[in-house]
Amino acid sequence: MPSCAVATCTNTYYNCKDKEILFHRFPEKNREALEQWILKCRRKDPINTKNARICSEHFLNTDYEEDLKSRLLGCPMKKILKASAIPSCNLPFSNSEQITPRSERQKKRKILQNAHERLRLLSPPKNL
Repeated sequence: MPSCAVATCTNTYYNCKDKEILFHRFPEKNREALEQWILKCRRKDPINTKNARICSEHFLNTDYEEDLKSRLLGCPMKKILKASAIPSCNLPFSNSEQITPRSERQKKRKILQNAHERLRLLSPPKNL
């Protein structure tokens, strides 16, 4: 059964039975969209796009088409993903975007060192 291909997502078919979570196939026909989906997953290992799925938690409500057929027939509404939809919610950070406490401290330290160096260069030399 399907599980979400996004690197940090733990949704599977079994643990989401009670929730209204759908699993969408990768867009095999649209090569550009397929590449975008793969990039958004941010996985280190290769993805078998023929079998992989991405859950509906990674899409906005605006990424879905209105199901007119079900509405007119009075059937339960289906969520139909637009062909141009790209996953954009609840995605993991890439390595360049990730902010850790250590990287924050290093950034502050670098700023302070640069400021100290500029002050040292601007101050008059001390005569002994």
